Amino acid sequence: MERRRPEDLGQMVSHHTVNRQRRFVIVALGVVVGSVFLFCGNVLPHPVRYTPSDSRVRGTVLGIGVCALMIAAWYLFRALRDGRGEYFEVRERGLVHGTARRVEAWRWSDIDGVREIYLPETAIRTYLGAQYVLRIRLTDGRRFSVTGLTEMYPNLGEALVTNCQFLPDAPGPRWLWATQAVAGFGTFGFCLFYALSHPGAFNLLMIGILAGLPVGLSGLLMLIRAVRLS
Repeated sequence: MERRRPEDLGQMVSHHTVNRQRRFVIVALGVVVGSVFLFCGNVLPHPVRYTPSDSRVRGTVLGIGVCALMIAAWYLFRALRDGRGEYFEVRERGLVHGTARRVEAWRWSDIDGVREIYLPETAIRTYLGAQYVLRIRLTDGRRFSVTGLTEMYPNLGEALVTNCQFLPDAPGPRWLWATQAVAGFGTFGFCLFYALSHPGAFNLLMIGILAGLPVGLSGLLMLIRAVRLS
């Protein structure tokens, strides 16, 4: 793909900054919440005789803690990968994506397709920026996304949808979903094996059910879709 400069795309129509500070706040909250739940799950008094309800409570608490830490890890990865000062610009003849480290510009013809996904808004989902996803695929095969943490994301999405083709589906690279499926099912399998071989470790099984199994299933489903659409 030919390397372009932002000024080659005409006048700027709109500017959209990405709320990187919110990502770090989410990381901090995830670490705090996850640590508190993991601590509480480990210091809960151990009854002399375990019952299914005792194990479910402990497992649920530990599972929530693990999920919170996984969310924190993902947002930390995005914040570090995308860098400081991330923004998008809609220009007359294309799109600009910039950070403090680099600036890339694409004509509308360089974008293979876009797909908007709106999800029901809740307080938590809106704070995480997960109520909106705009998936973008370039003609060279690269993919990236815009989330609800981007300023005026509906206007950005409208500009892309108006000027670019609709992307029927953007499942992402197969290796990513295969890795997710293996990691999720591996976690679930380890928790299941350990719980079956160690009486009273039902709480670990709950971690596998609440954290590992959903991750593995979603990765497997996305891998199947990616293979079918390739």
